[in-house]
Amino acid sequence: MSRFFILSLLFLFVIQLSSQTPGKVTPHIVCDINKEHSYALYLPSDYSEDKQWPALFLYSANGNGMAGMEKFRPAAEKYGYILVGSHNYRNGPVDQGFEAARILLEEVTQKYPVNMQRIYTGGMSGGARMATTVAVVTNKIAGVVAIGASFNFLNRPTAKNSFAYIGVAGDKDMNYLELVKATRDVRDLNMKSHMIVYDGKHRWCEEPQATEAVEWLELHAIKKGLKDDQNNFSETFLKQQLARGEEWREAQQLTKAGSLYESLRLFYGVDASTEITSAITVLQKEKGYKKQNRVRNSILEKEGEREKEIRAGFKQIDQVMKSDSVFRWWQTRTMEWRKEQKGAKTPEARNSATRSLGFIGLFAFSTASPHLSGGQWHQALPYLKVASLINPDHPDVNYFMAKLYALNSDMRNSRKHQKKAAKTGFQRNNGSSEMNQDQLLDTSEFEWLSWKVINALF
Repeated sequence: MSRFFILSLLFLFVIQLSSQTPGKVTPHIVCDINKEHSYALYLPSDYSEDKQWPALFLYSANGNGMAGMEKFRPAAEKYGYILVGSHNYRNGPVDQGFEAARILLEEVTQKYPVNMQRIYTGGMSGGARMATTVAVVTNKIAGVVAIGASFNFLNRPTAKNSFAYIGVAGDKDMNYLELVKATRDVRDLNMKSHMIVYDGKHRWCEEPQATEAVEWLELHAIKKGLKDDQNNFSETFLKQQLARGEEWREAQQLTKAGSLYESLRLFYGVDASTEITSAITVLQKEKGYKKQNRVRNSILEKEGEREKEIRAGFKQIDQVMKSDSVFRWWQTRTMEWRKEQKGAKTPEARNSATRSLGFIGLFAFSTASPHLSGGQWHQALPYLKVASLINPDHPDVNYFMAKLYALNSDMRNSRKHQKKAAKTGFQRNNGSSEMNQDQLLDTSEFEWLSWKVINALF
């Protein structure tokens, strides 16, 4: 081996080490064990190889390993976590996604001093489903942060699992009800769980929610004896959460306070029974407590019935292009729920209607996506024709439909949607608003356009 070649290898090694600066996110690192896989990395500012560190692996539905890094970086810095974002996991076949997750776990645990008892997974939407899948299948994950989705229906937790489950959802997220049910289901298995709800739709949560999720993981680690209770974190966290619950009680947000107290009692157990029991007793004496719970349960029950109706409706989706009556059924339902959304008397009812509309979009788009990827425009059209009813005046939605009709050689409907797109202000990322024939038939535009339409629909 030549001296020049050896020096080149050493130079590259030094560059790689220097690029992984503690306290800064490294956007792209190629895996040593598989060069086709890569990841983003964050090492805490005080990182050294002399101690073991908890690690949080994040998965995004579109293979963007940077997507959740800035949301979780402040918590990773504060509590000393290695943060890893997968560039290879994306929505698709479960076995392919799991293989990407497996390679990344092997790579990082071999390369960095990871505390093997404190490996955590997290993700958004399809990434959340992979985070829970890894936890269920391997049974070696200490906790999961599931944002905007919960469990893969093929891999649900059982009595042998013991990881902490932190569900995170916007109050307008179409998967909100799924996360509520998942939080309850894991408790039936004697697993620790908590749900964080914020004002938003189907998106990555923001920094405050990400930090709170990590704090619940910290609490779980302390209670399981996996971490020393430094600086009395457990006591401080309890006081903060009880104070938050009291604020919600005084603001008459009684169901929120009740859900929080339930989580605290579950995580703390008998260690803090007096303080938590006292808070629950005061809450239950509130005049409107039972009524608020009944109203909330009624809204969620109605939402569940709407989801069943939507699923049943999609069984006839292929008839949308053949039968006006089937399409009119979808028009009627979406119109009803849009009216309910706008005219709701309470935020809870309005959010529920918003979630049901988003659920139509999710179901339609996720089912149509394989047809889009395979160039099966005719098969994709009925799903997306229904989905477009959710936000019929959005410029990106109309340009998307104009393209899809053009690819199906239906220029009459294509022109109709082109006009609506132009009227409502359609623009590409580069500022262009042109819609000529070549652009309408350019399938490469689907890559960026699909994500914009997803944001418009759910």
